[in-house]
Amino acid sequence: MDTQRFDDYIARFNLRDETAFEEYLADDMHMQNGTLEYTGVQGMKDHYAKIWSTFEERLEPTDFVGSETNVAIRMVTHFTAERD
Repeated sequence: MDTQRFDDYIARFNLRDETAFEEYLADDMHMQNGTLEYTGVQGMKDHYAKIWSTFEERLEPTDFVGSETNVAIRMVTHFTAERD
C-alpha cells in the first residue's frame, strides 16, 4: 500500500465513511483490541454504528512505511466521548 491510498483510508475513516471499510479491509479481517473483538467488514461497520453517535475517534498518523505486502505506522489516536 502506498502513502496516498493509506491517507485516503484515514481521511475517510475520520469522516466516518463506512464505505472505506469495504474498499480497504479484507472480508475476513479480525480486530482485537483488549477485550473488544469482531470479525469482518460487517463486524467493523456494526461496531462503529454503535459508537459513532456518541464517540469520536480521530486518527492522526505521524509515520508511514509501506510495501506491496506490509505497512508499518506510528499514529496518535484522539478519543472524545459524550458523558451521559
